[in-house]
Amino acid sequence: MTNNHFKIIIPLYNSEQWIHKTIKSLELQEYKNFECIIIDDCSTDNSYEVAKKSIAGKENYKLYSNKNNLGPLANAYRGAMGLCSNLEDENIVAILDGDDFLFSPKSLSILNEKYQDQNCWMTYGSYINLSDKKRGKFSRQVPDHVIKSNGYRSYEWCTSHMRTYKSFLLKNVNIDDLLDEKGNFYRAAGDLALMFPLLEMSGENAKYIKDILYIWNDLSPLNEHKNKRDVQLFCESQIRNGKRYSKLNYTRGNKIESKS
Repeated sequence: MTNNHFKIIIPLYNSEQWIHKTIKSLELQEYKNFECIIIDDCSTDNSYEVAKKSIAGKENYKLYSNKNNLGPLANAYRGAMGLCSNLEDENIVAILDGDDFLFSPKSLSILNEKYQDQNCWMTYGSYINLSDKKRGKFSRQVPDHVIKSNGYRSYEWCTSHMRTYKSFLLKNVNIDDLLDEKGNFYRAAGDLALMFPLLEMSGENAKYIKDILYIWNDLSPLNEHKNKRDVQLFCESQIRNGKRYSKLNYTRGNKIESKS
């Protein structure tokens, strides 16, 4: 079995009551081949201090603090592209928000097993809500007709947590497609801005995972749909109307860039 290397990116903002549990859920993983990048996005509470204490003495964890608040998308992208050490094409990037948690100690093991298939370039799904422990409604198998027609942007959002992808895909995303009309990273709906290009480049190589991997903290007051719904809807509209990417022609060690 291939021992895949994961780059776990944890963006956080004002998550002092959650971040210790987030890190603990990663620390408890049976699968240990990962590097964790934690980015405190200019929190106004004690998130940084709690995170620093939680990772003390752990060599594969790194903690950074932004001077300005950049938003989740900027941190997810820059965390992988700028802060990870020795990012190789076959490394797997995984996003774990700083107020969410991995579901069980087997979450990374399940992902590693999925990536044994060389035709697996990225994964999405599955999560439960923290509030009611029910399966999340935004994580379902994308229908074949959507995949074949490359119609992700016109189809309902269903490729949510847990989001993972090989870094060669991320390297083929044009950073301009992650920016709003002012040249800043989208401040909301950032998961769509990044996932649509990745899905479009992957096609049938994007795999849905039915097993629960992730706990989404729907109780957090900082969730976008609670505190900036108008901005979220505006950004979503802009992203959905963006240009589509073509399927990437890729073989290990020899990739051909897609054309968006």
